[in-house]
Amino acid sequence: MLGNHTGLSPLTADDNIKSPALKAMAHLKVFKSVTERTAAIKRASAQIQSDDRYWAETFASRLTDEGVEATEAQLISLRAAAAVRDPEVATLLRETNAMGEDPYVGKVTKGIMAADESFSRKLRDNKIDSDQAWVRVALSHFFRRDPDSIFQMFVINAASQLVHKVWLGGVNGLARWAIERLDEMKVPDTAKGYLVVLDGMRSKGGWFLHDSTEDDIKIVDEAMDMYRKATGNEDDIAAQNSVAAAVYSLIFERRDAARAIGLMSALAKRVGHANWVLYGRTGDQGTYTQLIRIPSDDPAEARKIAQKMPEVTMQNDIRGLQEFLETNAPEESPQDA
Repeated sequence: MLGNHTGLSPLTADDNIKSPALKAMAHLKVFKSVTERTAAIKRASAQIQSDDRYWAETFASRLTDEGVEATEAQLISLRAAAAVRDPEVATLLRETNAMGEDPYVGKVTKGIMAADESFSRKLRDNKIDSDQAWVRVALSHFFRRDPDSIFQMFVINAASQLVHKVWLGGVNGLARWAIERLDEMKVPDTAKGYLVVLDGMRSKGGWFLHDSTEDDIKIVDEAMDMYRKATGNEDDIAAQNSVAAAVYSLIFERRDAARAIGLMSALAKRVGHANWVLYGRTGDQGTYTQLIRIPSDDPAEARKIAQKMPEVTMQNDIRGLQEFLETNAPEESPQDA
């Protein structure tokens, strides 16, 4: 369940959280001198117990005791934790994407909306970058914040607005970092495929596909049949893209990645190909999506190929992306026709 987790591996004598914390303090302009910053970090870190799995929370709390604002203390602690426990931090941040139906997501969203009218208005009007919504839930989960506390949600919201001070690329950079760190982790034994989702100009996420349920397969079949009847278009690729549009919407508009991956897993099984790139963008005329096959049957190999993909900055780059995927197909896997 989101909002609670088993924490991070306890700190050891070899872990240096002081250097990244000091850099984050400097970027945030906390205190006036290096001497003050160093002393505050030293005193705060000295209070972390050797068996404390929630030391990131402890460090942030002790920094506030040293006179650091709560908003800045969380960002300093996050930056320090990412420096010494990057795969673990990435897992905690990104697992919110796989649990879109968890009640905690809705509670945090409501809490943030109560704390920030501007955010609330943009969210209601669907005019907010999905990463901006994600980071607020991710930080709340990481620091195990109480969504019913207006103060805690206020702090999380303020911290989200300052991520750019401590992270290259800001919130979007943090999201990409988490994806890249997760890409270094072991492929789950249950993985049946791999999906990379590109939203407009930014690479947004990568997910492993899994065994599909009969209910999801039925939904996919019915959706493609409805598309064919409604449009009179019998083209299979067009019907598949109609399902892809629903997957895209679930991820970026409804923030329900778990449901999206269920449908995409079913579509992959129905089509008979495991690994995909889903490109999408939203404009005045609605949402455009395109599915592109990653020419490999192996999820691990597909992930390696996806890591090397060039940035897509405009629609014309899609052809270049297709050419890249074709030329980087593994020799042991036949290319799809």
